[in-house]
Amino acid sequence: MLRALADRLTYANVVATLALFIALGGISYAAVKIPRNSIGTKHIKKGAITADKIRNGAIGSAKIRDGGVQTDDLEELPEGEPGRDGLDGRDGFDGVDGTPGVPGPPANPEWWVVVKADGTLERGTAMTTAKTGTGTYTVNFAGDRRGCGFVASMVDGAGSVAAGAGAAETTDVAVLTFDAAGVAADRAFNLTARC
Repeated sequence: MLRALADRLTYANVVATLALFIALGGISYAAVKIPRNSIGTKHIKKGAITADKIRNGAIGSAKIRDGGVQTDDLEELPEGEPGRDGLDGRDGFDGVDGTPGVPGPPANPEWWVVVKADGTLERGTAMTTAKTGTGTYTVNFAGDRRGCGFVASMVDGAGSVAAGAGAAETTDVAVLTFDAAGVAADRAFNLTARC
């Protein structure tokens, strides 16, 4: 067997085997005998260390000197998924009260009046009353009576009465009174305006 091996043995085989043992021995020696952190940047050839040769998470921000990484050195990554919505903020402060508006009329004003046959005010909430002709009267209330409903009735005796918008459309009410035959006649009446 040694004879068969010796016949095949060439100078190239011997040198190759010897080189293999020296190389393996040198790596083993370097792994065991070289002190930790003794190889620095001056010993490493430029471009020799690439991203695929560095273990994930092996280099953190504490291991990089200030200014050692520039924006141009970083790879632009694709945009990630949007994050979750944040919590609602606190309620703001109450605002300042605004300027008060112009006061409106009472919610449901009720104006009423009792007028004598001669057109004088007997009692009620009207500002003025006047007889302007036979069976024709004008009652002036203190406020805007547009949109109001009017109810008129006779104080005494037979006859009828009608009420509607007067000459001053916002405050006047025209009242007409009639006798039993339907002819204009002076009669005392009650008038109510409900708004």
